[in-house]
Amino acid sequence: MHRKGINKSYLLFCFLLLLVAISYSNTLYSPFILDDYSAFINNKNLYLEDFSFDSLAKLAKTRFGYARVVPITSFALNHFIGQGKSVVNYHVTNIIIHLLATTSLAFFMAGLLKTPTARHSLKFFRTDYFILGMCGLWALAPIQTNAVTYLVQRMTSMVAMFYLASCGFYVHARLANSGLTRIILYVFCLLAAMGALFSKENSGTLPAAILLVECMFISPGLGLRMVKSIRWYHWLIILTGLILVFPVIENFVHLRAAGFYGRHFTLSERMLTELRIIVFYMSLLLLPLPSRMNLEHDFLLSTTLFSPLSTFWSLLLIGVLLGAGFFYRKKQPLISFGTFWFFLHLVIESSFIPLELIFEHRVYLPAVGFFLVIVALMDHLLARFATNCHPEINKVVFLLFVIILSVSSILTSVRNNDWRDKIALYRDSMEKSPAKPRAVSNYAMALGKAGRYDECVKYGLQVQSLGVQGYEDYMNSATNTLSCLLLQDKSEEAVKIGEQIRHKILQKNLEYIAAGAMSKYMFNLATAYTEEKLYRKAYETFQIALFRAPYDIDTYQAINRLFLAAQKDEQGKRELDIEEDFSEIPLKLAGIAYNYRQ
Repeated sequence: MHRKGINKSYLLFCFLLLLVAISYSNTLYSPFILDDYSAFINNKNLYLEDFSFDSLAKLAKTRFGYARVVPITSFALNHFIGQGKSVVNYHVTNIIIHLLATTSLAFFMAGLLKTPTARHSLKFFRTDYFILGMCGLWALAPIQTNAVTYLVQRMTSMVAMFYLASCGFYVHARLANSGLTRIILYVFCLLAAMGALFSKENSGTLPAAILLVECMFISPGLGLRMVKSIRWYHWLIILTGLILVFPVIENFVHLRAAGFYGRHFTLSERMLTELRIIVFYMSLLLLPLPSRMNLEHDFLLSTTLFSPLSTFWSLLLIGVLLGAGFFYRKKQPLISFGTFWFFLHLVIESSFIPLELIFEHRVYLPAVGFFLVIVALMDHLLARFATNCHPEINKVVFLLFVIILSVSSILTSVRNNDWRDKIALYRDSMEKSPAKPRAVSNYAMALGKAGRYDECVKYGLQVQSLGVQGYEDYMNSATNTLSCLLLQDKSEEAVKIGEQIRHKILQKNLEYIAAGAMSKYMFNLATAYTEEKLYRKAYETFQIALFRAPYDIDTYQAINRLFLAAQKDEQGKRELDIEEDFSEIPLKLAGIAYNYRQ
């Protein structure tokens, strides 16, 4: 009877995985977007010719280095298989990783619920059904689309896959009876931890997660015993150590603060705003409507603890949840563990590091704790109030879960439909965040690439009124706007708009403007000057482009075309001091390249 129950659970889990795959089946042709290009599409170090050591060694030479070499290698294999022409195998890989992460979660929870502490805390659900319900809620949550459908966020789902597997192997190793089995499981735990370490930096919380598992489920009370065992001289040693490493900590804080240079928020503003963002993440998990999902959330900054007032209430709510988790850690260990897990895995990306404020993929791993709390809370409430309500309450609850998972599957598919093409996705973001410059800029660029130049210019100019001069979205939109005008042979208008933008940019400190963004903008403006036969201005503007990106061969070729055009025009020959001798142009280009050490 028990064996039949286990087999039934396995079949149900396989059906769950199938449902997850079906929910993402409409993403197979979703396009590459945003960071996909800088991370792996335009990164030639990922273009494998063979599997030789030299070819594979190039994979560590991306901007991520060894820190994310595992997902980078998977992108390289995708490119090798599809020769960069097919997006399907990228999406299939992402879906498979999501399915494996779900399996890792089930493996981890199966081990956790074998511990007496966790097993005895379940009062209503069978262990296998508890795991099934929790994995289903997590894997089918619509918010997870941002980590699965957005290809570059494979880094997020891959680190979660290894992370959960490592936790699972650790728990099973600690509970193993055989010494050999324990050693094998520890080896797999270490290998999975290495996989997580080389997938993404937020794997740094893994030791804390394992310690949390140990203290709450395997050796309850260990943390308290460790604290009680500390003597006064231990505290003295700790204090001395902190004093000695204070310069290092201070330097680290200064480096973190320097990372905010060029951001539209400060360190304090980010940390205060993240309080509200964390609460917003929880609301997205509770009410996962596609209309609330967004690639580019526009979030009002918190400037003080009471501006806006919701910052204070968010801090209070987070404090109450953490306090309740600590207070009920013995009575409700699963709920407490889920609470601690959720906040632990938001520490790195939702605190003081100068990243963008909000992205939905950051909830991928923390959501494990959130849904653990939800299902454990349901178990507690059902055991307390529903056991005597109806003789077949188990069937009613099972049906309720089926309905919830079915609805989640539908909502996930609906959200994935927004990713069907770039224009649809960026329009969705712009309509939900009409005042966010980057959302409008992305939509404008998608329109330009689709040949809808008039609309591209319209929304590009809108970004100029929304964006901060010099920031990434402002520069990208300015460059794109000039490109669309030039493609329509409207060089006079491009010069007029380009000079207005240039005047605004020069009023700012140029140090924080990315070299590539400035170079591309100046290249387009210089091209517009060339079309209007403003040769001297074109040459000077091309020089600015080269100063920011001296390695750009396209700029040298454009200067060559400028010289050739000027050579056929008397005014051009005077402005650029060019004679009719054709050998003069290569010499001038050689001199320019020499000046920039090219």
